[in-house]
Amino acid sequence: MKPIQFLLFFGIAMFIFSCSEDESPAVQIDQPVALRIFDMDNAGNSSDIRVFFNAASLEAVSEYRIMFVPSSSAASFDLTQAQAVIAGAYDAISPFSPGNIRKNITADKTDTDGNAIGNGSKVVAFVLAVSSRTDVESVLSSPSEEFELEDTEIFDLYISSSRRHSVELYDGVTGEHIKTFISPGTAGLNDVQEVRFGKDGALYVSSMGSTAILKFNGQTGDFIESFTSGYELDRPTKMNYGPDGLLYVSQWGNTRDAVVKFDTTSGTFVGEVLPSYFQGMDQTWDDDGNLYITSWGIPDVRKFDSQGNALGVLINSSLTGPVNLWIDGDDLYVSDWSVGQVKIFDKNSGAFKSTFVTGLTRVEGYLFDGKGNLFLCDWQNNVVNRYDAITGEFREEFINDQVNLNTPNSITFGPNQRPD
Repeated sequence: MKPIQFLLFFGIAMFIFSCSEDESPAVQIDQPVALRIFDMDNAGNSSDIRVFFNAASLEAVSEYRIMFVPSSSAASFDLTQAQAVIAGAYDAISPFSPGNIRKNITADKTDTDGNAIGNGSKVVAFVLAVSSRTDVESVLSSPSEEFELEDTEIFDLYISSSRRHSVELYDGVTGEHIKTFISPGTAGLNDVQEVRFGKDGALYVSSMGSTAILKFNGQTGDFIESFTSGYELDRPTKMNYGPDGLLYVSQWGNTRDAVVKFDTTSGTFVGEVLPSYFQGMDQTWDDDGNLYITSWGIPDVRKFDSQGNALGVLINSSLTGPVNLWIDGDDLYVSDWSVGQVKIFDKNSGAFKSTFVTGLTRVEGYLFDGKGNLFLCDWQNNVVNRYDAITGEFREEFINDQVNLNTPNSITFGPNQRPD
């Protein structure tokens, strides 16, 4: 090869090599993001803590280390300090796949100053992504919000999955799906309508495919028995415990559509509230013992006094598909399924006052948590939203489960079962 040819060949080769080298992405570690911490139990130590964060990439990561820094030191905490934290003060996670990582912290963890984590501890969490290569730097996450461990009343959410014919269990703190609590079709479940825990700790379920209210073990979900007797229900829907200690049940039957009541201990039939009420739904009571019942099919709301005497139709306008209702003071709140709204009426006159919640597609199923939150199920979109219980302001989409939820229409608190 002539010198000029060699130089030309060498120059082309070096150009190709340099272009190839420039186009190759540099290896780096993505910062862990969306760091959140939750108080899950009442053990009074670090085992109460569950941590969420997002790992966008696992390339060159040997492990993730979750550590808790005293709030007073969090502002100055940096990568150098994080790399110096000893093993007892962090929980390690081996990388397995990118995405949302969830971790229960072990009971023996301390903060980065060596202090035991217990009730009253105020800490800020960090996640260190540890590099597996000498030429790649480890990366520290941004800090979480300040977190104080404390004892609190913790319950999980039990939600009817109507068209899946099951009852699903979700964590009441994080909104995670824990498991299917009652499997589809168990004991003939078909089109689940209402879920209610009794004073005996059992879970009672109505379904349109059943002729009785079904009783399940409240801890395991195992079927116990067909609870109600002396009256064969026809497509039972909403049910509630009344102030008289009886169980009230509405039904949508072709042959029977009465609102009826049963003894809550024996399950025996007591009598009818309404001998016929087309597509009756929810029931609620005010402080004077007056009973209010909705009809989805008419649609209207009817009122009865504490002796069971009919006081007539309270509301027959401004509603297109009422399902649930509850009372606060003189305000009667009604969930209007057809328009995805919760409306407020005067409980004495029935006059429309205002719209409390809007923006859902098909609203059915509600729950208050005692912490200023109102949970509402969106029957059509398979989500559960959380709202301010006083103002109705939207707070967050708490559950969105397109796999296990199929038309959720009832939600209640029950025994706590921590996710893995």
